Amino acid sequence: MQALLLCLLLSVVNADRVLLIPMQFPSRRAEMRLIGEELVKRGHQVHMIIPEGIVDKMSSEMLRMETYVHPKDLMLLPSEEFDQWIGEKIFDGTVEEALSEECAREYKDCVLMLDDTAMLKRLEDMQFHLAIADGMYMPPCYFAVAERLRLPFVSLFSDTAPWWMGLPVLPSFKPTFTSPSTDSMTLNEKLYSLIDLVVVHNPIIADYFIGIDRNEVLRHVPHIQGWGDLYSRAQIYLVTVDHLLDWPSLSLPNTFYLPGITLKPPQPLQGEILQIAQSSSNGFIVTVIFKISRIPDAVKIPSNVITLPWIPQNDLLGHENAKLFITHCGNNGQHESVFNGVPMVGFPLFLDQFHNAHRMQAKGLGVQMDIKTFTADQLYETVQEVIVRNASYSSNARRLSRILRSRPMLPLEEATHWVEHVLQFGASHLRSVSLDMAWYQMFALDVIGTVMITMLVIVIASLCICKTLCCRSRRKTKTE
Repeated sequence: MQALLLCLLLSVVNADRVLLIPMQFPSRRAEMRLIGEELVKRGHQVHMIIPEGIVDKMSSEMLRMETYVHPKDLMLLPSEEFDQWIGEKIFDGTVEEALSEECAREYKDCVLMLDDTAMLKRLEDMQFHLAIADGMYMPPCYFAVAERLRLPFVSLFSDTAPWWMGLPVLPSFKPTFTSPSTDSMTLNEKLYSLIDLVVVHNPIIADYFIGIDRNEVLRHVPHIQGWGDLYSRAQIYLVTVDHLLDWPSLSLPNTFYLPGITLKPPQPLQGEILQIAQSSSNGFIVTVIFKISRIPDAVKIPSNVITLPWIPQNDLLGHENAKLFITHCGNNGQHESVFNGVPMVGFPLFLDQFHNAHRMQAKGLGVQMDIKTFTADQLYETVQEVIVRNASYSSNARRLSRILRSRPMLPLEEATHWVEHVLQFGASHLRSVSLDMAWYQMFALDVIGTVMITMLVIVIASLCICKTLCCRSRRKTKTE
């Protein structure tokens, strides 16, 4: 008994304290929560920062919630106000407007965290060992919270700002987040990607696009020189997409591409949902598009359409009768569909979902449709094309499923492994000197410039010598 008690005490003493700093978006918080709960299972103490207005919606037996003051007149997620706002942006706004407003809203959340001195003091007193911060890079304001607390931090996001990570990514082979291209691009598409990369990595342009004042955040971290300096300070970068579903990209030892975080073997269905799945002799279609608080009375639901407020998405996709996934093309949902070998029909609605829908179609995993303009007949024909007429969609999904399942670790396990690696060893041995270089040094433009100038000097000198020799030769000829 004494030996057991001693082991338990040592476990408590040696537990590392980790702080989660998520973007205030449900899917982003869900990813953070999964990593946090996995760390708790491995003996660590994990706290998550959330706005005070959603404490009742984020209860957890494993994580400890740390709240910051959030004014009641500002939009919270999840909320009916957000559902209404996103619906307006989907049907009446533009992708650019939605991106700008969402980035500005997230930036405001960062400012609220940094302005809550009581919360920051409480967190400082807890003496955390590491933070996991959302890697949103327009701008990377969540990193500033970790820097304000003087904590080493890990970045978690589904995309990257490669130049700030020391990656000399070129638009000739890597399309950007907003580019409607594959990695085989035309000259115009390469120019588009180049402009997009320049905009992302130019803080003046990005700040103007979003409409923010960077000093609201950077004044809290005076040792930071700018967004690029802040972004480059991550210990490691966990990127929740890889080349299987997206396009191949460059990588350094501190960058880890993971195909989603939510992937796991499907569990057996239970109760009513099991009965529904088993009664579908011709298979069933899983549909997750958008939250609807109430279906209008005028809408008549056919008997073969079952509506539920919540479904075990991954478990349904893993059932043998699942034939198709109609999705809004969220990153995790797409990976779950591929993991279970189910083709898709995509209706992108918001932010990265348009990029995700494009890669889905380019990889032969499904067909993209327009939520604003589609008709019932078009949807029917598309479903028939994916399920019945063209077997390549199912074949491609099953092939990528086999590849995904061959990984030695699930993405969540791998992400947790690298977080623990940083806790134990730090990450200086994974860091490239390219992170400390100016952009022109990273692309070796100083070397190329020196070589070109040297060659130019040699050419000019050679021409001068030749001219001098020719003049002397002419004078000698005239004298003779």
